[in-house]
This record gives sequence, structure tokens and C-alpha cells, in this order.
Amino acid sequence: MLNILIADDHDIFIEALVSLLQDTAEINVLATASNGQDAVRLVEQHPDADILVLDISMPGMDGIEALAEIRKGRSLIPVLMLTQEYAGGTISRAMKAGASGYVLKTAGRDEFMSAISTVAGGNEYISDSAKESLIQRVTGKKEAGENIPLTRAELEVLRLVANGKTTKEIAEQLFVSPFTVETHRRNLLQKLSLRNAAALVRYAIENGLADE
Repeated sequence: MLNILIADDHDIFIEALVSLLQDTAEINVLATASNGQDAVRLVEQHPDADILVLDISMPGMDGIEALAEIRKGRSLIPVLMLTQEYAGGTISRAMKAGASGYVLKTAGRDEFMSAISTVAGGNEYISDSAKESLIQRVTGKKEAGENIPLTRAELEVLRLVANGKTTKEIAEQLFVSPFTVETHRRNLLQKLSLRNAAALVRYAIENGLADE
């Protein structure tokens, strides 16, 4: 049984999603919220929740700002972001804030269930459409049929590279070995068709992965 929280500013969507999810013995919706501030409070009130399903676009405090506040409060609850459409920059911001997954509101029941169970289980879920948008944001290019399979770990290394972190610093922050970081660097150079570390840093900065 997964205990979930839902935050979205459209009551009709919440009602539809609750109906969709509770049509199974595997899901229990603990509570819902209609704005970012209430979403933060929900997490504080339900520390036993397994996952928060959080809309990105909400008035006042949006979903990404709410997620940042939740992480400031030391909560490690897995968060699945909902969105109407994918934009690479928005996905990048959400990733930096600590989101574990991204799914369109128009997704079907099977995809919602897959995304929720994956994220609640401590893994990442990024739909194919989101991956394509994020890769375009990172690489700055998109060609017909092109699908560069960057992993979440590689994207995180790329973000830290953009922020001037050394291999040792990246390894310490991600709790991996320096060898693993260097492996990710080599894979990024190959996948992005870049020649050296300087080009990798420039590419990451130019594509908005550096922290503001």
C-alpha cells in the first residue's frame, strides 16, 4: 500500500486523479492540496507519506518552489512532478530542486501507476517526452531521430561540472568514487561529441545547468 499526497490547483484534476488512483488496492490518497504553501504543510503533517505528486504550475508558490521549501525542511519524500507540457529549462530546475520524476497530466492510468511506484520505490521516472526535452536543453541541439541516452547520473555530473566542481568534489557530493565520476565525464564527452573537459564545461553553462 502506497500512501500518497497530491497537490494541484485544479480541483477537477485532483478529483479525477484520486478516482483513477484509488481504483486499486495499492494506493491510498492521504490528503490533497491546491497550492504550493499547502503542499509544504501537507508534507510536514504527513511524515509517513510515501510520495508527493506535485503540480509544477500553481499560483503563488509554484511546484518547484514548494519542492525547494520541502527539501529545506529536510524531508526526503520522493516527489513526482506533474506538468501540462515539457520544457527543458523547467525540468532542469525541478531536478536541481530534488524531484525524482516527471509525468504529463495527460498520461494514462498505466503510466501514472508506473511513475508513482517507481518514484515511491526510490528510483527516478522521466517519461520519454521529458527526456527528449531535457536532452535538447542540455545539448542545445535536436536532429530528426536523434535520441541521446543521457542518464540521470550523467545529467547530475554535467550540472556539477557547470558549477565548477572538481572530480573529487563531485564524487563527495554524489557519494561515488572519483573513478565513477571520470567514467561519467568520458561518457558525456562521447555522447555529446565534445573534445575535452573545457568544452564540456562550456556546453553545460551555455545550456543553463549552472546554478543561478
